Amino acid sequence: MHSVSKRIAWLLLLVVGAPVGLILGACSDDAHVEPSAQLDGGLDGTTTSEASNARAAVIDELLSPLRASSGVPGLAAVVLRGGAVVAEGSSGARRLGDATPIATLDTWFLGESAQPLTATLAALVVEQGKLSWTSTLGAVLPDLPIHALYKDVTLEALLGHRGGAPAKLPDAVDQAMRVPGDAQARRTEAVRALLAAAPELSPGSEVRRSGAGYLMAAAMLERATGAPWEQLVRERLFVPLAMTACTFDGRGASAGVVEPWGHVTTGGALVAVAPGDAPEPPAAFGPAGRVRCPLRDWAKLSALHLAGARGEPTPLLGAASFTKLHSPVAVTQALGWNAVSRTWAGEELALVAETEGELFVAVTWLAPAKNVALLVVANESDSIARAAVDKVVGKLIEDYVPR
Repeated sequence: MHSVSKRIAWLLLLVVGAPVGLILGACSDDAHVEPSAQLDGGLDGTTTSEASNARAAVIDELLSPLRASSGVPGLAAVVLRGGAVVAEGSSGARRLGDATPIATLDTWFLGESAQPLTATLAALVVEQGKLSWTSTLGAVLPDLPIHALYKDVTLEALLGHRGGAPAKLPDAVDQAMRVPGDAQARRTEAVRALLAAAPELSPGSEVRRSGAGYLMAAAMLERATGAPWEQLVRERLFVPLAMTACTFDGRGASAGVVEPWGHVTTGGALVAVAPGDAPEPPAAFGPAGRVRCPLRDWAKLSALHLAGARGEPTPLLGAASFTKLHSPVAVTQALGWNAVSRTWAGEELALVAETEGELFVAVTWLAPAKNVALLVVANESDSIARAAVDKVVGKLIEDYVPR
């Protein structure tokens, strides 16, 4: 039976938004946080006195040789055990041409690895009774000109990448979304254009990762609640989980947001790309993968899902919702996550979310059987960066996942 202290810890977070476990407010100093200041009672129910005696390891020295050998501009990582940060670190520069080192509190572009955010929001709306997992595009958006093959596509199918939506946004839709203006309005027009065309695949026939499908799902959430996706995420996830430093845009250091730049290879050379510039997706793409967070803030959503996957009580979602989100709907594809078998993760399926964007690599691994989460990011996205991130994950597994 779950301890009363676990329930109390979560309820304190829900009621007062106070720091619990790894929950910390945003810091203006972008230097490393002293490890002794990092823990204040675990999200897994650890008491304040227990947490105050814990110290998060600073793993810069673990990351530095892996980064240097790969040539990736920058890497950062966080390790959770339960709801507590047990290790964190960073290595490298925020961008090529600027020697400013990456710091623990920097804000990272998360790309498609942020899709669990939209899936979690969908579960909240379903629990509220405003939608069901079987709600269809045709029923929720009856006023839009929807192709016949899309009409019966469900919310669950879209979040499980089985709605038949295109893997890549059509160029015309992408350009229209980049026109200055309200993000929700741009997104609504994009969804209108996408739904009027035929699906790329027969809905339900196979899994194909689709940001367009997540835009359609977000349109259903917005119609059911009467609020923009950004407002829903802020009010229902960022505020109660104290993810206070997360943003939806690329404002850059000039607006007070300290963040690494992404990098792409152009003409055989690695080139830094300013936050918010193409090929980063437009602001309206948020539900499918345009969110920025410091790793410590992003870890709070990971801690929520880690607890839910372990059957522990949380303040935001019930057990049935976590089961729905984490269970594969086809092969390994779950809702916002992939559920895969890994020897190091133990007898239960591990959950993984990762980005395939053009500027960053970002991956989150949850191992419920081990009560551990691993978050790793790099500010470059190519085979070299992905290999570097994989090596970091492997080293973290070796050092921090119980045998």
